[in-house]
Amino acid sequence: MAAGWHGVTPLQTEIVRTAAEWQALEPAWRRLLADCGSDSPFMTWEWLEPWRAAFAADRPLLVLVVRDGRDVAAILPLVVHAYRRRKLVQRTLRPFGAGLSDRLDLLLHPECPQAATALARALADLRHDWDRVELPDLAADRGLPGRLETALAGAGLIVEREPASRCPCLPLAGDFEHFYRQQVSARTRSKDRAKLRKFNAMPGFQFRSCRDRDDCLAELERIFAMQESSSYHGTPRVRPFDSERAREFFRDATERLSNQGWLLLNLAEAGDELLAYEFGFLYHNRYLDYYGGYSPAHRKLSPGRMVMLNLIERLCAAGVSELDFLRGAEEWKSDWATDCRENESLRIANPGLGSRLRRLLQGS
Repeated sequence: MAAGWHGVTPLQTEIVRTAAEWQALEPAWRRLLADCGSDSPFMTWEWLEPWRAAFAADRPLLVLVVRDGRDVAAILPLVVHAYRRRKLVQRTLRPFGAGLSDRLDLLLHPECPQAATALARALADLRHDWDRVELPDLAADRGLPGRLETALAGAGLIVEREPASRCPCLPLAGDFEHFYRQQVSARTRSKDRAKLRKFNAMPGFQFRSCRDRDDCLAELERIFAMQESSSYHGTPRVRPFDSERAREFFRDATERLSNQGWLLLNLAEAGDELLAYEFGFLYHNRYLDYYGGYSPAHRKLSPGRMVMLNLIERLCAAGVSELDFLRGAEEWKSDWATDCRENESLRIANPGLGSRLRRLLQGS
């Protein structure tokens, strides 16, 4: 067993399997998140605990906690998904937040390089509990997926690391007018002004942002009720909050995130009509644009573009350093982004004969 980063006691790994045990980890999770320097709001307790309550309350948990004495060196929260086919059950472990989170991260204490090895050994020791582990959309910029990959291979597990998704982003310099002139052609700026004049002619038209908890919760209900287009340039478009379980999650997460000042909704409205919105996070002086939409009735006036322009102007005025468009390379993002962040995924296979047989018979 590897010595801890204090060099005195060996690292110990404990397994958390119940919701109550997980909830008791909240203080340790918050300390470790701060120590790791992760800039992803998808790793905050305010996002992950509502996700667990909404999507994993009826599933077994397998949370790995690496300790060096009283200090926590790593936490990897996983959920067990069981798939039955041909009378066999394949058990796949996925992290909290998978699916709805555009960028996850690995919480490995930077002063404890042995933490990745301890996690890998724990997974190897628990090989009777799982057949596959899928860690999607991990932030690649600090090299942590590669570090864990090396440790997993060293523990005798079969691991694949591959590019997962790209997150276009835009560094903000603070001067919106300069940015707008440099980024947008004179012809397009003229079209933008013409469309904005038409919006301004609508009774009660305004752009508005909200961060207050009650305001955010009220606007979230308006977003839920908004009728949007079901496709974008021919590609089916499914909103992340259109199932009842997802709405429960977003209500809970919105309340928690807005209490911390991490949520920002930017809206365009005319009277009681919601024309367009952007739902995003203000975290570590960066804005992360999670999801946006607009009313198809006003498509010709580009309401989504207008609300994005207003949002960028607000962010520049507030001194925000970057606008991250998050996962996906949709064409409209290329109109704004000048840089990109990368996500990677790890797929881990259990080398045991039973697990290999189950994967073979289920075609995975």
